[in-house]
Amino acid sequence: MKLKAYLHGYGEDAPTSAADIEGPLPPPARAAVDVSDFIVRADWSYSVQAPYESALLELVIPYRRLQDLLRLGAQIEGGGLALHASGWLEIVELGPPEWTQSAVAQGGEEDTLVVTARKTPSTLLRRFLGPVQSLSLGTSAAPSGAVVSAHVQVQATSWLSVASRTLRLSAIPELTRGSLIGQDTWASIVEEIVSSATGQLGTSLTLAWYRLATLYKVPVEAETLAGVGEPVASPEERPVGMERTLTPVQGFNLTQVQVPGLRVSVWGVVQATWQAAPELVELFPTWHHDKAYLIYRLKPLQPSLFVEGAQYFARLRSKPTPLPAFVNVSQRAVLHSLKDPMSVSLRYTSDRGNFVEVTSPFVGVTQAAGVSCDPVALLDDIERHGLHEVSLQYPYFRATEGAEAPVRAALDEMVLYAAALYAEAHAYASGEVTTAYSPTTLHGEWAEFRAHVRGDMRLLTGYVTQVRHSVQVLPSGAVQARTLVNLERVSVKGRDLLKAVEGT
Repeated sequence: MKLKAYLHGYGEDAPTSAADIEGPLPPPARAAVDVSDFIVRADWSYSVQAPYESALLELVIPYRRLQDLLRLGAQIEGGGLALHASGWLEIVELGPPEWTQSAVAQGGEEDTLVVTARKTPSTLLRRFLGPVQSLSLGTSAAPSGAVVSAHVQVQATSWLSVASRTLRLSAIPELTRGSLIGQDTWASIVEEIVSSATGQLGTSLTLAWYRLATLYKVPVEAETLAGVGEPVASPEERPVGMERTLTPVQGFNLTQVQVPGLRVSVWGVVQATWQAAPELVELFPTWHHDKAYLIYRLKPLQPSLFVEGAQYFARLRSKPTPLPAFVNVSQRAVLHSLKDPMSVSLRYTSDRGNFVEVTSPFVGVTQAAGVSCDPVALLDDIERHGLHEVSLQYPYFRATEGAEAPVRAALDEMVLYAAALYAEAHAYASGEVTTAYSPTTLHGEWAEFRAHVRGDMRLLTGYVTQVRHSVQVLPSGAVQARTLVNLERVSVKGRDLLKAVEGT
């Protein structure tokens, strides 16, 4: 493997602010500094929860070249720079070259076939792009006292942090630059979003993201954000090779945009409105090749539930119950493989989930009236261990006046989905798996791996919540690369779910 790292900073002939970087990256050489030859360590991670992405880059730079390379700061008199944490960090990986063959027939006394092999250039795959959060600088001196090298550490966070910066609404026209936005502008955006919110949630989110994202200039090609709508699009519209579980979020007729006060942020508005049920709805960024996407979907079910799913859901209710209508068996969760684990650690807790309910804020519910859905109750477990309930709220169902049955029916389906995600928590583990460097491991998907459990080698499955990659250049010059995967809901593959629900 070969990593390359760029620092997109300030200075002459470079953008004057992090928000001014536009167009595809890598940008022209004058706007970026290549520090690849000085990398001694590079770490980057992806997660389904904030801050979503982070990176750490450690460099050892010859002191005489420090001023030319570290172009993060403000231009000062004399052509120098006043260093500070600013700019953007980009990490890309040089993919292996590919060979293609072509055969051409040539006539003559004897027909011949000339085979030509052509080597295609290596491709650059972006692994990280985000604004710099901190910059550490130290120096090393020779025995003579001369400063020889500089040790630089750069930490950065997700590009989405730009959309998390506070917006201040203002009625003064002159105060409408940067993070200040006019109230009329904000009102027009909200009105357009609300007027389009009579369809599925994914449709309104797609429009909202494009309208709200115009408030900032994010250095990611605009068309790459089309991934927002991918979870509700047909498989043919997904990017080639994107192996993602994309279960559409259930809901319609969204009638308001949740604005958290006068001081808002684009990402805050998006989360408060479209991810108001974070235990069931996921919204996070991901990289596919060199492009950024937003994944918006219901949290995926364990793949094995689709094998005997109808029986499992029926057992949850102790009566014939089909799979929830929105669960498409033909689009079962993607299951990836973590190959050759170097180390595995599992942690079990006493947390239980033996009573699961889902309520809606749009249905009149009082303590006297009870719950607004038919909850899942694991009675045997409740008798032995007491009540351990999981109460969730799902605010996206609407019903016409006097027609409460559709909402209740939808909640009855959603409670089955929630029970499959959160019931019997004590029977599952959280875990960490270390493997050789595996850049294709995806966060937000189910994975399987082999580990010793109860004295035997078993095949386990778990849901990947975070992936961390670490690349180090050892003193010998050798490169050591590892991938650390954090998982939840880890269990032995093939575990009898029906018996688990019965509590046997």
